[in-house]
Amino acid sequence: QPYQAHFARRKDRTNRMRPPIRILLIDDQALICQGLRMLLDQYDDMLVIGEAADGQAGVQLARALMPDIILLDLVMPGHTGLDALQAILAHNPRARVLILSAVANQETVLATIQLGASGYLLKSATPAELTNAIRAAHQGGLPLNPQVANILVRTLGQSPATGNAYGQLTTRERQVLRLLAQGRANREIAGELDLAVPTVRAYVCNILKKLQLRNRTQAGLYFLKQQHDENLQRISYS
Repeated sequence: QPYQAHFARRKDRTNRMRPPIRILLIDDQALICQGLRMLLDQYDDMLVIGEAADGQAGVQLARALMPDIILLDLVMPGHTGLDALQAILAHNPRARVLILSAVANQETVLATIQLGASGYLLKSATPAELTNAIRAAHQGGLPLNPQVANILVRTLGQSPATGNAYGQLTTRERQVLRLLAQGRANREIAGELDLAVPTVRAYVCNILKKLQLRNRTQAGLYFLKQQHDENLQRISYS
């Protein structure tokens, strides 16, 4: 087993704390994977459990290893990153797939979010940005590179307004939605609003149902669009 020695070296550090975040790397560039593994190995709360050089192998490893987080590149030969994302989530809808790519055009960004990615970073991200994003995605957040977030807000701002659906939300649900848009995890939302974690989960489920959305990422983006529309209205009336 290629990672057996690696697991042994980390055993003493990890058995005295919470289990580390188990991470699968899917990228066709060996140097990128090696650099990521060396970086993440420095953190006691993270553990790379596998690497795949193409989408098809990545899908197979994701099914076999059931990692906590999957770092997925989009531009790969053969089985593309989008193909892999769709296949991974079809097998395990609860999988948390964090896109790590050099590509950030409107079509690609929208496709990943619609498929259910748990976040989107560029390969220009700093080590701190990457590790914070991994932790946020693991806790249920939706970390987005600012450039990616701007693309989504502009695109969503071009779609028809959905204010009626937003009006169906209670004050508390709107508070939860706002925190979702900030990439907060359920535990963080619970602490912010002085609620129990199961209660937050119930609010999130209600929000998704009322807004007819599939996941937290779409909910957060919906809130950003709502803010975008309200800002435009204020400008038009000023």
